[in-house]
This record gives sequence, structure tokens and C-alpha cells, in this order.
Amino acid sequence: MFVGSIFVFIAAVIEYILHPAIEDEMFLVMKVSITIFQVTVIYLIVTLNKSIRSTKKGGM
Repeated sequence: MFVGSIFVFIAAVIEYILHPAIEDEMFLVMKVSITIFQVTVIYLIVTLNKSIRSTKKGGM
């Protein structure tokens, strides 16, 4: 899931760079929202991964 999120994030950034669409404000808002959402998902996955690893090392 983490690898897939990275690819979707990279695709959103590349698409934003290739087609900035400055004249359409709603399209720009959508692109920025998708990018922020992807960063949030990647952060969530990294945080969950760290917490799972720390519980395994804690000795249950």
C-alpha cells in the first residue's frame, strides 16, 4: 500500500508539472487537494508502520 501511494503521489506531481492549467482554478484546487491527500496517506502509512514495529520490539 505504501508503494502504491508513492506512485500515485508521483503521478499527481508529474501531472501538475506537465499540465498546470492556470486558467481553470477549480482544476488547480483539485490537483492541490489530491496532492495534499496523498501526502496525508503516506504520512499515515509511515506512522502506522512505525507503531507496529515498536510494538513488535516491545515484547508482547
